[in-house]
Amino acid sequence: GWAEDLGKQAPNAKALDWWSYGCVLFQCVCGVPPFRGANEFLTYVNVQKGNPARFPDWWLRENKTPETATARGTAAIAEGALNPSEGSLNPFASAFCDLVWKLLTHDPFARLGSVGGAEEIREHAFFARREKEKE
Repeated sequence: GWAEDLGKQAPNAKALDWWSYGCVLFQCVCGVPPFRGANEFLTYVNVQKGNPARFPDWWLRENKTPETATARGTAAIAEGALNPSEGSLNPFASAFCDLVWKLLTHDPFARLGSVGGAEEIREHAFFARREKEKE
């Protein structure tokens, strides 16, 4: 029940903002919310349990590296959840998946940005790649 939650340390208030940011990024790219269920109740359950949806198959196919563009590679990617295995996606997509996965981490104390704030997120490989391209 909720009573035992009262004794737990409260996470940084910004941790929820970073979780929301992960939801927005996922929905912008995939067109559906990351915790979408068959109905509102199942969506609620997915949020409570921290069960994000998988990236859609079409997105995974479009973002594969050329060497994994085989039926076997597609199956391997489809078996992965939100965080596909390294090497199966192009570097940009792989960094994006990692960023979203870390922002949607269920534990607010372990979530990217909950300790180091925006600076911690800016240092992620997804944004570091953008900074290198600007130079």
